[in-house]
Amino acid sequence: MKGRYRLVSVPHPKENLRWEDVEGYAQSLFDVWLAGREIEWAQLGWTALERAGLTTYGSELERHEVLCRLAVLASLYREFCQLVWEEYAEPEYESWIHDLEMSTFRLAQLAGDALAGPRYDGYDDEALAGEALRVAVESMRPEVVKALKDYFNGNDSLLFASLYATNWEPPFDDDDFDDDDSEDDDEDEEEWTLSRILASDEALDDILNTVDDGKLAGFAWVTEGMYSIGW
Repeated sequence: MKGRYRLVSVPHPKENLRWEDVEGYAQSLFDVWLAGREIEWAQLGWTALERAGLTTYGSELERHEVLCRLAVLASLYREFCQLVWEEYAEPEYESWIHDLEMSTFRLAQLAGDALAGPRYDGYDDEALAGEALRVAVESMRPEVVKALKDYFNGNDSLLFASLYATNWEPPFDDDDFDDDDSEDDDEDEEEWTLSRILASDEALDDILNTVDDGKLAGFAWVTEGMYSIGW
């Protein structure tokens, strides 16, 4: 109609945070072992998130949500380490805010009313921001766990094995190892990467069929939904 104008909302094109975009962040968040494979697992987890459509964003707030999902992966991994190996690696949410270059304003938006009330009256700004990240991480835990389980087609044994393999050492002599993918003897001397372990029947047999209390605790945690252990 002449003389009238209508505001039209133009959707922001979706962008994707690739592994290359977050790998530097992951180096800090997954820093548990001196010579472990946790960064390889972080990349695997990120691939699972990508397949589930959880790494795209159309606004700065949504970009922070995607970064929070990386923090969820790191929290899950650290909880697994505590349960299986008694490796105390409690998530350092206050430090992670700086590591992830996050905005405290956006975190407050994500946390919403969860930080209201007298419980948080004594918190300084840094502690309150850390708590906001913790709240956001816990709210996104279910969708990240689902993405991981879907990645392994609901096979909890393989999901458990992928986590355990990050700190696994072969109990057998590599010279005697029969690798179906090897084309020559030099292949047997290659590093035990996470992908190699998960493709090895012999390695998976050792991980899944050699039982101890730590493995039992970790496997139960995986099958029960990877709940928060409540540090």
